[in-house]
Amino acid sequence: VIGGTISKITGGKFANGASSAAFSVALRQDWSSTPKEGSAAWDAREEAYFQAELAADQAMLASGGGYADNFDWRGENIQQCMATCINSNYGDLYELAGDFSLLSPPSVALNEWSKDLTERIKSDGTRKLYGESSKINNAGKRQLKTLRQFSKFTVVNGFVGSFALGFQAGAYGYCRVQCTF
Repeated sequence: VIGGTISKITGGKFANGASSAAFSVALRQDWSSTPKEGSAAWDAREEAYFQAELAADQAMLASGGGYADNFDWRGENIQQCMATCINSNYGDLYELAGDFSLLSPPSVALNEWSKDLTERIKSDGTRKLYGESSKINNAGKRQLKTLRQFSKFTVVNGFVGSFALGFQAGAYGYCRVQCTF
């Protein structure tokens, strides 16, 4: 009645105000009827919920369904599943990323070679930089300039290798989850 009266006073319809007030009272009563945490009613409701969930989980496991239905507990089919998943989802990109990965043999060899080459160019260029003639001095400058450019290549190679390694790890993780559950 109060909601309808207020609605009528403010220029609305009495019926709309009354029904809105009745609806809000019904919602408040429904929400306020939940038991307080820690009370006996609360504990009874939680126990009933737990028992219902337990029964549902037991029925699911008894039927062979649910999360565990695709899990290969002995690991017999995981490798085949992984190969199929990686091939169907990523194809040749997975193998290509493996070639560029920081952990691949070519990348490890390139990294070691670049470290050795960097040290040799740096040593030779520095020695020539302080050479006696301007021709030798200019050669040393060119070598050190080449070294700076080469270091940029090494940084780019590191970024590409990191990306490739991350791509492979993500693809492997995705397929591992798909093949496990």
